[in-house]
Amino acid sequence: MVSCSELVLLGAEICIATPGRLIDLLEARKTNLYRTTYLVLDEADRMLDMGFEPQIRKIVEQVRVSIVLIIYRQSVCRGSLM
Repeated sequence: MVSCSELVLLGAEICIATPGRLIDLLEARKTNLYRTTYLVLDEADRMLDMGFEPQIRKIVEQVRVSIVLIIYRQSVCRGSLM
């Protein structure tokens, strides 16, 4: 089985990671975000509430200036999925 870091080294088109795992890959110089076109932060408001702002900033600082940044929050009302 191929590991996540091996796929990133091969030039993956899509990378899905937790903030901590992505920072680990960046610090190990296994990847960079210079050619990133889209950065999606799912539940970013919750990450900020939980104190992940330094990690989010560290990731966003690695992305080129012309990035399209999407911060996504899913909100489903309880009982609406009947």
